Amino acid sequence: MRILFARCTMLFLLVGGFALTGDAGWLARQAEGLLNATTVPSCEPPRDVQASDFPAVAQDMEQPSVDVFVTPSLALPAEAPPPGGGEPVVDLRLLRAGQRLRLWIGGGMVVFDMVDPKTGEAIQQPIPRRVWITGTGNPHRIERGESIVIQRRPGISGHIPPDETVGPIQAITM
Repeated sequence: MRILFARCTMLFLLVGGFALTGDAGWLARQAEGLLNATTVPSCEPPRDVQASDFPAVAQDMEQPSVDVFVTPSLALPAEAPPPGGGEPVVDLRLLRAGQRLRLWIGGGMVVFDMVDPKTGEAIQQPIPRRVWITGTGNPHRIERGESIVIQRRPGISGHIPPDETVGPIQAITM
C-alpha cells in the first residue's frame, strides 16, 4: 500500500510541476501528435535548414562517419615505431592502472589506457571504448610479432560484439 501511495504522490508532483510551469499544454499536444502520427519520425533536420546556416558545424557535417567496428579505424594516424621495436614482451599483470600501452599494428598506433591490468581491461583510443585485451598465446602476455584479441563490452541490449583479432604487433611501448 505504501508503494502505491508513493507512486501516486510522485505522479501528482510530476503532473503538478507541468501544470505550474505551463508545460502541460505542450505535453498534451506532443502526446496527441505522437498518438495521431501516421509516419515514423526522422532524426534528420528539417529540409528548410541547411548546413550552410551553421558555418561552424557545416565542416563537421561534411566529414564521413567513422565506423568503430572496422579494424583500420582502430589505429591512430601513422607514427614511426620506436627503433628496435620497443619492448619485446609485456606482461599485462605487471602494469599499473592508468598506464598507457602503445602498440604499432599495420602502420598505425593503437593506444590502450589500462583500467584493470589483471583482467586486461582498458580504454581504447582514439575513439574511447572500454575493452578487454589479451594475447593470442598467453592471455596475460602481449608479444611483438604476435596478435592481440580485443573483446568489447556488451551493449545496452545485451548484445555481445564478436572478438577482434588484430596484428601482428610491430612495436610495443609504455
